[in-house]
Amino acid sequence: NQYKNPVSYQWSIGVQREVWHGAVLSAAYVGNVDRHQNAYVEVNDISPYNTAGRLAIVNGANPNLYAPYAGFGSIVLSENVENSKYNSLQTEFRVQATKGLTLQLAYTYSKAYDEDNGGANIDDLETVSNPYNLNYDYGPSGLDRTNIFIADYIYQLPFFRNTTNRFTKTALGGWELSGVIIS
Repeated sequence: NQYKNPVSYQWSIGVQREVWHGAVLSAAYVGNVDRHQNAYVEVNDISPYNTAGRLAIVNGANPNLYAPYAGFGSIVLSENVENSKYNSLQTEFRVQATKGLTLQLAYTYSKAYDEDNGGANIDDLETVSNPYNLNYDYGPSGLDRTNIFIADYIYQLPFFRNTTNRFTKTALGGWELSGVIIS
């Protein structure tokens, strides 16, 4: 039984630079590593290396005769045995343009790896598919999104912003148009 305390290490480093008045470019490296995350492990499964036992089961033998703990059927333990990691380069360009326009562009290049191996099940406490090789399922995560691009804008409509009529300025002035594009 392996039940070490789960740990998570997270780090980041970034830089920002104003490239001209009202325009900022930033870049950051962000990463994390999770160790000893929880999963269910079937400890009474027939070893994949027990070829005679597996062949006997295929030919109709009782699987329980070849299990490590004969007579007990399935034995599932909760153990802290899974690991994951994430690394990314995150970039952003933001410009506060004149006449009420703000524009932001962001791009992230990242990789995420875990024992999910690209499957749809992203829950903690899933059953390990090969208890004799805990790294069997390690690979790109089901949460991995290698390339992410986001563009957004906010435009303050100029209509009735500078009128002297309070009602018109309150009711019709100050409207904004905004949008987000994600790919």
